[in-house]
Amino acid sequence: MKALTAAIVTLGCRLNQADSALLTGRLRRMNIEPVPYTPAGADIILINSCAVTATAARKSRQTVRQFRLRHPDAILILTGCAADVDRTAVDAIDGIDLILTNEGKKELEPELRELLLRRGRRLQSPTVVPLRIPLEQNVFAENVLSEFPYRSRANLKVQEGCNNFCSYCIVPFARGRERSRDFQETMDDFKRLLDAGFREIALTGINICAYSCEGRRLPDLLEKLISVKGDFRLRLGSTEPGEILLRVIDLMADANGKICEFLHPSLQHGSDTILKAMNRHYLTGMYREFVDHARKKVPHIHIGTDLIIGFPGETDELFEESFAFVKSIGFSNMHLFPFSPREGTRAACMTPRVPGDRVEKRIVRLHKLAEEMSAAFRSSLIGSMQTVIPEECTGDSGTGWTGSYVRTRVRRKGLHPGELIRTVISGMDDSGILSGC
Repeated sequence: MKALTAAIVTLGCRLNQADSALLTGRLRRMNIEPVPYTPAGADIILINSCAVTATAARKSRQTVRQFRLRHPDAILILTGCAADVDRTAVDAIDGIDLILTNEGKKELEPELRELLLRRGRRLQSPTVVPLRIPLEQNVFAENVLSEFPYRSRANLKVQEGCNNFCSYCIVPFARGRERSRDFQETMDDFKRLLDAGFREIALTGINICAYSCEGRRLPDLLEKLISVKGDFRLRLGSTEPGEILLRVIDLMADANGKICEFLHPSLQHGSDTILKAMNRHYLTGMYREFVDHARKKVPHIHIGTDLIIGFPGETDELFEESFAFVKSIGFSNMHLFPFSPREGTRAACMTPRVPGDRVEKRIVRLHKLAEEMSAAFRSSLIGSMQTVIPEECTGDSGTGWTGSYVRTRVRRKGLHPGELIRTVISGMDDSGILSGC
């Protein structure tokens, strides 16, 4: 009998990608063959949704409707953040067979077995597996290992949830409170990914600096991971400024490239007034101290960030204050987001709102600044020694990413995708791609 096939469609963040890899492991355990999504579809289509903004939530719902129309006979499963925080809107969509909340993803196997027994009979209403997180739970196990059958880099889930409750953010309601993955399971999953041939593994979570399991914090976990024998490097996902991140930077400086010289701690705004309104847990002075420490310890470190533009109450003066702070930091890259009021958060009711045309003009200015700072950072790497993992190789060159996350072309014969290549950066072309030899 032909094996059943399943296609996972992942929307949103890197943590969702890591969750999809765990879902892939669960499908494999059921002898269901994961396949990349194509217009031909699959027996089972699983949509791992995003709902961090109202726009993302709307896109998730549109995706569900489109896939039901395209594949009327497939079993359609919805999971991810939309299943937790947009339940009323999701329940109104016809044709979903199974809804798994973020925590309910662990129940995929028994729930899908039940669906398969009834295959061919469309349900009057979807089966819903609710969120079940005991309030006292601060360590979790997935009880499955990750699989990335179609990717050259892997994401390792180490942390879930958030306790910060920033005024604009729905994530604590979608993902629950902070909790950390069991240390031994994390190590086992990491070793499995190395055995599968991955040479770059990104640690992912809502805030990996919150990792805590049996007295081990993130620096302790990193020390154990980089002590594993093998040719690999770790990339760190979402982080927040603080004492833990300072310890991580010290460890990065002595890791001999095992930890990528890359951090992306979200700033969100360069004005203390707006940071307080956002309920962020730092001010600009603390953020600058973190950046200064990082660049002192790791001279070629890539420091990227996220910024929200047009947060309620962002006057022209406060925007200029933020612009000046961002420029003084000199970020390697910035992700810019216009403020999007998210129902269910405190900021959704905040006033005064910034007119859309004014937000657009501010974003244009910040985009120009971001391009200038990014080009300056790439230029600063010329003459330095970098490690590149080629992803695309031809006869005499390979193109991939440095540990500092800059696209680089290494001109050398005999390169193979996935290997770690040491190279001196000799230049940069007009498109911003670095050159090595």
